[in-house]
Amino acid sequence: EGLHVIDALSVNAYVASAIFALTEKGGDRRKLKPWTEVWYDAPRLESLGDIFFGIAMTVDFSICYLHLDAWGSFSFIWPLISALLWQFDALC
Repeated sequence: EGLHVIDALSVNAYVASAIFALTEKGGDRRKLKPWTEVWYDAPRLESLGDIFFGIAMTVDFSICYLHLDAWGSFSFIWPLISALLWQFDALC
């Protein structure tokens, strides 16, 4: 019971952090470049990492509050997706 509360607090902190990360650059209006050039544009790569962070946070939020990690034989899928998204975020 106590660990679930700590887990929920951690997920809520990630929600706040993701909202801040995704909204702080709202006024940034760079010229659109093809996505194939994203690896050579550091600010765009950082924005891509923020998007992965937001998606991973949404998956973790769903796992925590919808208990997606306790759904039968495919219960490993959502934590795996979450881990992959956090990995992609770290690489960006």
